[in-house]
Amino acid sequence: YAAEQPTQRFGLLYKLVLDGEIVASIGIETYSLRLDGRLIDACSAMDLFVKREYRETGLGAWLNLALQKRHPVVLALGANESSIGVAMATYRQVA
Repeated sequence: YAAEQPTQRFGLLYKLVLDGEIVASIGIETYSLRLDGRLIDACSAMDLFVKREYRETGLGAWLNLALQKRHPVVLALGANESSIGVAMATYRQVA
């Protein structure tokens, strides 16, 4: 595949709000991927945040699954110690 330029100037932020407070969020940038000569809508997920008292509840995985429902292709480009578990559980490694 080949990644085209982002299709918007700034990323999007999906957030989960409980009683007016953000308890989890994930940012994305949207792209067009060229695969076998055709363009496919895709996004890259980044900056997953889950408030400390809501960690280990599945909110991070749920946000990632919600992205997969809305976007045909979700790219996970790298991870850190905090996010590697949810990335490995949610995404299939292709490279």
